[in-house]
Amino acid sequence: MSMQYYIYSEFLVIFNSKSGDIMDTIDKIFQILKEKKLTQKDFAKHLGVSISTISEWKSKRNDGWKSKIEDISKFLNVDVSYIYGEQRTDITDEDIKFALFGGEEGVSDEAYEEVKEFVKFVKQKYKNKW
Repeated sequence: MSMQYYIYSEFLVIFNSKSGDIMDTIDKIFQILKEKKLTQKDFAKHLGVSISTISEWKSKRNDGWKSKIEDISKFLNVDVSYIYGEQRTDITDEDIKFALFGGEEGVSDEAYEEVKEFVKFVKQKYKNKW
């Protein structure tokens, strides 16, 4: 099944070119809940939010789920990339070093850790702006 990805209304939208269905990320989350026969009550409890918050997420009145995507993936027992509909293999530290530094030769573990800490800092600084 071929997937194409589009950004639409601040949601990652998945276009399934075989069936023509359009599904955004929050719809995918609720689809997985249904497939795994998990309740919204247990989902809310695991995430530390109210049932009404879950309802707001489902009806797209609130996008607070974005800050909880890691916890959501753990509850659903799926990788975050699966929630986003991505078909990819695991990316290793060596892959990242190659992408950032043109190869891993000469890049110390200390320098790489510093880059990762900087990324965390930037994500935290702008988390409410994305």
